[in-house]
Amino acid sequence: MELVRIGCACLIGLVFAVSAVSKLRGFDGFARSVPALVPACAGACSASLWPVPSSATAGT
Repeated sequence: MELVRIGCACLIGLVFAVSAVSKLRGFDGFARSVPALVPACAGACSASLWPVPSSATAGT
């Protein structure tokens, strides 16, 4: 079981390393892709989209 844990940690590290290298190699492409990742309603979404328990807002 210890080998599985080590293998998973190495795999996650490898994914982050490949991601960092690819961003450094083509930073212009990465910078152009960032706006497409931002949700369309960032900051303008209605609060009604997020369910909040009534007990959390009862005192306000």
